[in-house]
Amino acid sequence: MDIIAPYEKEWIDAHYSNDDELWRKTLKEHYSPAIVEFIKMNASYVYEHGLNTFEFKKADLVREAIEHRNLNTDKPCDLDAVYYVNEYEREYPNAILAGDTYRDGTTTLCENGSVHVSLYDNELCHSISGGAFPVINPDDLIPNGTKKRLFWTWGSCGSCGNGGIYFTAKVKNWELI
Repeated sequence: MDIIAPYEKEWIDAHYSNDDELWRKTLKEHYSPAIVEFIKMNASYVYEHGLNTFEFKKADLVREAIEHRNLNTDKPCDLDAVYYVNEYEREYPNAILAGDTYRDGTTTLCENGSVHVSLYDNELCHSISGGAFPVINPDDLIPNGTKKRLFWTWGSCGSCGNGGIYFTAKVKNWELI
């Protein structure tokens, strides 16, 4: 695997010094904008494990799979974003459409979810955790454009401390009426 961001004390120190200008300048001198953004989202991972092309390519492949599946239909899909207000008037502007969570034919969303995604046999797999999973009627969803949403997957070190890598993907955005 090609190493694209080995532990470099200069830019790690810049990040952890809270000197954002130094952090950006140091990264921009060494890496492309896409890699800079990826490193910024994954500073803990890079600090602990370094960053090689595997992580960058894996995140990009999973991102493409999410966007291809979710943006090529007009219907709601798992992992889409939903603006939701619960029965206590609490707003969740980034709820996640979770699909048939209870395996009973109903549709749920997760109020404050974190989404782990991966590919297995070229199929997108995901696991959502965080918050309640209320059952909703998908016919009550109205389209509200698209938005970028945060996802994560395991890096080359697998399941371990700081082993997750984060990335964004564009998904459809809905409002629950």
